[in-house]
Amino acid sequence: MTSEQSPLSALIQREIEARGAIPFARFMELALYTPDLGYYERDNAMIGTKGDFYTSVSVGKLFGELLAFHFAEEVEKSGKRKAESEKQMDPPDVGYTL
Repeated sequence: MTSEQSPLSALIQREIEARGAIPFARFMELALYTPDLGYYERDNAMIGTKGDFYTSVSVGKLFGELLAFHFAEEVEKSGKRKAESEKQMDPPDVGYTL
């Protein structure tokens, strides 16, 4: 390990030296989930509005509520479109029943 290299980088380097090239999925597994070193395993992982990133869940319930309203509108519209298309598909009244 060089003086500039983090313990996680050294771990990844050792694994590559021992096994050869590693799949990207393995690299990400090490980078994110190595105990005490991986991004999500560190005590100081900062997730949220003051952290490295945040998601809609970090912001609050407003985003989810807006999505729910949007989906409800789309479902209602699709129901109306379906009813209109079914109406258009009705056979013309020919004066007798099949």
